Amino acid sequence: MLVNTPSGRPLLALWDESQWWGLLLDHAIRSLALPVGWIRSSDIAEGLLESSPPGALLVPGGWSKLKSQSLGPKGRKAVRGDVRA
Repeated sequence: MLVNTPSGRPLLALWDESQWWGLLLDHAIRSLALPVGWIRSSDIAEGLLESSPPGALLVPGGWSKLKSQSLGPKGRKAVRGDVRA
């Protein structure tokens, strides 16, 4: 489920390979009642960042190598493009 920020753009958080850090972020998000949509690496690789640019992409800690592998070449390219935008 995508929810929008006051800017009208969704606030998204990447779940894959987040492990403990994802749980901590989820707890913080719920405590602050922030409107966040959790997404998977496959969503990014399939073009979600291009079709619905987020107000912010939250990427909790974890093993960066595993996140990179999970995103794959298309997903990594999409994240780089989103950061540059």
